Amino acid sequence: MPRKQFVFFIQMLCLLFLLSQSVAIAAKADDPMKCYDQPVVDQAKVLTPQQRDELKLQIERVERKQKIKAAICTVKKLPPGKAISDYAHQILNEQYSNSEKGKILLLVDMENRKWYVATSKKMKSVITDGKGIENLKDAFLSDLSNGKYMESFTAFVESVDTQIDGYYQQKAIEEDPKAFSKLSAGIAGVLGFFLAAVFTGALLECMGNVKAAKEADDYLNKDSVNITNQKDIFVGMTVVRVKKSSSSSSSSSGGGGGGGSF
Repeated sequence: MPRKQFVFFIQMLCLLFLLSQSVAIAAKADDPMKCYDQPVVDQAKVLTPQQRDELKLQIERVERKQKIKAAICTVKKLPPGKAISDYAHQILNEQYSNSEKGKILLLVDMENRKWYVATSKKMKSVITDGKGIENLKDAFLSDLSNGKYMESFTAFVESVDTQIDGYYQQKAIEEDPKAFSKLSAGIAGVLGFFLAAVFTGALLECMGNVKAAKEADDYLNKDSVNITNQKDIFVGMTVVRVKKSSSSSSSSSGGGGGGGSF
């Protein structure tokens, strides 16, 4: 093979290799299922590179502190026919590794302006589907609706951190019998006795016009009721028993979550 043809052949191979790599990188960037366990996956490009780095550091600090796995993913649009809740749980379960105290993911769909928080089974007991998700929503939804994405995602991470702290602090108090202060119990007892004495004295003062009667009949007003006829009628009763259906979990893995629009 002539030298020029050989060089041309090598150049074409290099060009094909570079093109294939570019296609693979582009496919990976457009597919949120290729998150590869990253704390921040901004497919919709709503954050600057600096903001992504700062948010990633914030999430990693909370992950180390709380021994959890957390992530925020934005997508331009969902796959055809895929509900945001199903897709969020799919990403959480398949792309993010398990951790000691559970994992949580916020998925934002920019096309339909929808969001969903997916939690694992362990995390569901800490950040519950009802109050827990509502607290998260109150923290980040306003900024998300106003296009303040960095502020919104920062507030989400902070709320996750705060709720986990509160849950385990309350759990420690419930499990530790010494957490119930004897001083507090004594103060509560004294205050209760004082209030009881005050209310008792007030009631006795109001009863100053009451006099004791010699007979029990004296307490009755004999002219107040005039019964001329008495008759009981039992019509009947029908009892219907319906078997209670069991509710299904929010995901096949036993996790939970919730979402809405912004």
